[in-house]
Amino acid sequence: MDEFELLDPWSIEMLAPIVVAGEGPMACPGCAAVTGFSAGGRWGDPVRMRCRCGHDWLPFEDDPELSRELMKELIIAAQSEQ
Repeated sequence: MDEFELLDPWSIEMLAPIVVAGEGPMACPGCAAVTGFSAGGRWGDPVRMRCRCGHDWLPFEDDPELSRELMKELIIAAQSEQ
């Protein structure tokens, strides 16, 4: 799905919290913020997150499939907003 690849790895900005079923909102491990993240990655990659505080992390490291699915959903959402 090359048309969904991101050239800028931090091009998806999220202002609203990311809520994962059964887990509540995703929070930055560095500062505990639940908004203001950027996501990076390409289709099929695990999602990488960056907080406004400067902390980078890989959410769902113990579940790479969930991480890849979140990256795909974020790419689709970003494409639909353009």
